[in-house]
Amino acid sequence: MPTKAPQDHKSPAKKNKKIAPHDPSEMFVYDAPHSGVTVTLPYTENLPSGAIRRAQKNAGDNEMAFYFAILEELLEDDFEDTVDPLLQREIAEMIKRWEGESATELGESSAS
Repeated sequence: MPTKAPQDHKSPAKKNKKIAPHDPSEMFVYDAPHSGVTVTLPYTENLPSGAIRRAQKNAGDNEMAFYFAILEELLEDDFEDTVDPLLQREIAEMIKRWEGESATELGESSAS
């Protein structure tokens, strides 16, 4: 069975996104309304390709495993303290906003 490429994990609704790429020093910030956690991540267009490759390799076809793997890669030692308290609906909203406010979705090239 073929494995999914990172771009296969993106939602189909955002095909014609026209957002200018963020400077690599700019960060996406999500303040979880229920758990009180703040998550700070690079915008998706500024993620190292190696992080996406490793997350894809570790997650296989499981979309949620892919997102957890990329978050673990980015947050490193802060992963459990940051992600574990989040409610499922907060994680879903955070991922939606993170990709929506970024110039590219995970695995998509900026020329797309």
